[in-house]
Amino acid sequence: MDQIAVKAEAKVNPTEDEEKVKRAIQNVIFNPSFEVVSMGREKFIVATSHGRDGLAKLYNLFRQERILDAARKALF
Repeated sequence: MDQIAVKAEAKVNPTEDEEKVKRAIQNVIFNPSFEVVSMGREKFIVATSHGRDGLAKLYNLFRQERILDAARKALF
């Protein structure tokens, strides 16, 4: 019943530092594993995490910033 899979994808532009993009993802997802995917000239970072802990940081950010209603509307 606790089989939650969290996946985040971010495009890395040529002017961006790959490590900074990874850090930004880590600010939202707990303990992600990263994979760098190249599609032609574009590069993407795919982060995955499993379980409820993966969403804990995002949940806490929503509560801290008091944007639960807006986040709920955007997610649905």
